[in-house]
Amino acid sequence: MNLGHPSNGITKLYAQLLATKLNIANGVNGASVASVIASADAFLATKDWTYWNSLSKVDKNKVLGWMSALDNFNNGY
Repeated sequence: MNLGHPSNGITKLYAQLLATKLNIANGVNGASVASVIASADAFLATKDWTYWNSLSKVDKNKVLGWMSALDNFNNGY
């Protein structure tokens, strides 16, 4: 299964979203990122990593914002 290059923002989002869901499954309270998870899930329901290069700057910034929020959550910030 190819999920794209590590520099691909959608690939980074996949990784952080998975880590977030695993943290929540292991008992971490995910209330602070519930809306981010919902937004990322909705986005990923219609787009995969192959869309990264064709996304607008606005959409790329949304993806990177979600990824950063989830990364902060996963690292305890």
